[in-house]
Amino acid sequence: MLTLDSVQKFTLRLAKPSPNTFKLIWSLNNEAIAQNIDSIYLDPGMLHSGANELKVIIQDTTDLLRNPSYLNYKDSIVWKLNQLQSNALAKPINRWTDTLETCFGGDQVLTVKKPIAGLEYCWYETATGTPIGTGTNVFIRNLSQSKKYHVVAHWKDKASQPSEILLKTLAKVERPKDVRIRIDKKKNKVQLTVQEKPDTRYNYIWLNADGSPIYEWDAFNGEYVRPTGANNKLVLDRSATVRKVFVQKVDKVTTCKSDRTEVIF
Repeated sequence: MLTLDSVQKFTLRLAKPSPNTFKLIWSLNNEAIAQNIDSIYLDPGMLHSGANELKVIIQDTTDLLRNPSYLNYKDSIVWKLNQLQSNALAKPINRWTDTLETCFGGDQVLTVKKPIAGLEYCWYETATGTPIGTGTNVFIRNLSQSKKYHVVAHWKDKASQPSEILLKTLAKVERPKDVRIRIDKKKNKVQLTVQEKPDTRYNYIWLNADGSPIYEWDAFNGEYVRPTGANNKLVLDRSATVRKVFVQKVDKVTTCKSDRTEVIF
């Protein structure tokens, strides 16, 4: 007989067949809370005062059985839990930290660490109380300002205290606005130069229309080479048709990127 006073992990150690044909169903007081996982976390706030039962049913669903009588055979493991009182649900724990930094316009995933089997997690924007999703993960897209969010765990008529997280949006990296195009007819080359004041914090990446990076051809070594330095200049062979490339500014400290600037020549 066990008594839970904090969140506990229950784990199975099974000799699994290959391929794994085991079917697992976890239940708490005859109510299913998880399936097909080897371990779960259980919150004492899910238990009522007095006797409780945590049970896992194990069934091998393979068709490769010599004895047909084993087809519906199930095994089970039971933990008896005795609670002296009904407890509140534990406050959810954020997987990373209580503050996450994200590039302007970027995306971020919020995740519950060690999620409890059977609980429903509801996520909200803290300032407005607007629901933004349910589950152990939520995906926040296109962040343009710092905001706080929180998650609440629910079990039947119980709700946990909210766990808050700040998504800190970093400063926007402005896209290059002035790109000079210089054509060398004698060498049949085109040189593109970003006309901005030099800043060691930033460099530039050049891209094809499909988003693939552009590397310069090293004639001496006979290979394409990765850019070095600020990479604010790009030399390309002159094309007989109109060509389009893009350039982005990159913050070397945060790795955040600007929007793309289109260059047609």
